Amino acid sequence: MSKPAPFQPLGKFEWPSTTVNRGVDLALSQLLKSLRRSNKDAGIDPNLLSPAPRDLLDRICEPPAHFPLLAEMDATLSAWTADESASDRVQTIILPPCDREDLLGQWAKTHTLQTFGTDRKMAELDALDDPHATPLVIPKLERRFLRTRSGLHDIRQLLDRLSVMERRIIIGCNSWAWQFLRKSCEIDLIFDAPMTFQAFDKNRLRVWLGTLALDPADGANLCFRSASSGQDVFSNGEGEADVSEFISDLAKASIGVPWVAWHLWKDSLHVANAIEADEMSVEPIISEADPRETIWVTDIRPPSVPSRSDQNALLVLHALLIHGGLTGDQIVQTVPLVTYTHVLASLVRSGLIDKVDGLYRCRPAAYPVIRDGLNNSGYPVDVL
Repeated sequence: MSKPAPFQPLGKFEWPSTTVNRGVDLALSQLLKSLRRSNKDAGIDPNLLSPAPRDLLDRICEPPAHFPLLAEMDATLSAWTADESASDRVQTIILPPCDREDLLGQWAKTHTLQTFGTDRKMAELDALDDPHATPLVIPKLERRFLRTRSGLHDIRQLLDRLSVMERRIIIGCNSWAWQFLRKSCEIDLIFDAPMTFQAFDKNRLRVWLGTLALDPADGANLCFRSASSGQDVFSNGEGEADVSEFISDLAKASIGVPWVAWHLWKDSLHVANAIEADEMSVEPIISEADPRETIWVTDIRPPSVPSRSDQNALLVLHALLIHGGLTGDQIVQTVPLVTYTHVLASLVRSGLIDKVDGLYRCRPAAYPVIRDGLNNSGYPVDVL
């Protein structure tokens, strides 16, 4: 893989496509793919496919979904972490939501840095404020408050305490919570140099996912082909300059966020049904002399976001993005639902959110369409 790219100041993120372009691109892509199918291109009928089995996914799509950013965090923070005399006492890392595996927390664990998790009380900070200690890491600031009157009082107190600490600290905050705290608490006046990663465009995605999928153990035995065209989505994994249409579509659909791309990629991987494998109609583009097993990559099909008229659903989605996840009781406290509603069950059924261990969260693969839906409905969105 290429040299890790250090994080950059917030506001410099190069989105692979705009909200408007994503809609146009998706419509055009679907049209072109339907024309290919009508021309009997070298794809395969999706009805002959099944999702790739778990053991295969564990080999070719190994977690964590934020893996490439661990090295980029090193490139960004290692020198500062080692310099006890650094003039900047705070480093602020802003990340898009839906990182299920806690990038900053995992990075801190790898470097044996002390973390101040959501189970710790603000009063404990006094005992931890040692100016000669290694940096203290606060991985998920969004999980330390609720969007209520008392919740804002608590987070303001915490920010005041953090602003006067002598110990160096690394603060992680999700991009939606950061925007909310900018408006409600002027957090950017306290921590004035936030950073985020560089967007994963089609070239960065091709290198990363190709390295995962075609490692030395599997690279000679597997081939990843588009179900709609039969083309190798990694261009044979031999370093050609061209990037396949699927990888380009994936970069746009994932809006440059690696864990979103990872989940969309994982959901797209299929194998031919054993019974019907002999009945497949595949054009000569797949050589009979090719001994590799084909993994079929189906088109990206994100779920549908609620319409502008469904304000209950939009309010819940907006709250979940700000907080990174909420229990049912917390949703009641933070979201002014107009009437009794089954909105949570509806959002789970539609594939936009899920519930794990009592916590409702937006699904990573659904995040781009949720963001677009909220933006199109006039809700304030994050800035990267």
